[in-house]
Amino acid sequence: MKILLSDHLSRQVEEQIGVGGYRTADELVEDAVSRLLDQHAEAQKRIEALDRIVKMVDEAGLYERVLVPADE
Repeated sequence: MKILLSDHLSRQVEEQIGVGGYRTADELVEDAVSRLLDQHAEAQKRIEALDRIVKMVDEAGLYERVLVPADE
């Protein structure tokens, strides 16, 4: 796989390699993609949890009890 980066990102990659953060550009890109995919997976878990919470609130009728004022 060939990946093309902007000049700005290429310089940053080379800088990270130069200071010893990574041995190669491949290593840095692999780490970055892995972290990105982990973040996406974690975000998806949070969305699924929020969906379950919304469903429970709806099934319990809490929305109506909290947000719709009762006749006084």
